[in-house]
Amino acid sequence: MLRNVTDDVGKTVTARTKELTPRRTGRTADSFTQTPVHRVVGGYASGVQSSYYLARLMDAGVGPHDLKPKKAKALSTPQGPRASAHHPGVRGRHMIANALAEAEAALPAIAEPHLQTWADDIENAARSHKGVE
Repeated sequence: MLRNVTDDVGKTVTARTKELTPRRTGRTADSFTQTPVHRVVGGYASGVQSSYYLARLMDAGVGPHDLKPKKAKALSTPQGPRASAHHPGVRGRHMIANALAEAEAALPAIAEPHLQTWADDIENAARSHKGVE
């Protein structure tokens, strides 16, 4: 039962993270996948992950920084070639943290069907014993 609840929470967090991710091409949002459910001390764990480098930058943000060409002599910018450029940074969108907070608030609703099935199974098992009605 706990494994199923954990799986549903992982699915919910992954879907909501994708919804909260700003879209231009959809590549970043599509890169998020559910972490497989696995045993941990005290129960099970799941979550969301992405191996796409922009996902981390979009989620956590990037501070101001200077850009310099790695191999070429100049950077190509909308204003023309430059020897270097200053990037003002990007604020973090915190899609994962927001999705986790929403899933935490919705946990009773996510777990309820599994808890009901578990309770029904216990009731049915108890009825199979003599003297229990």
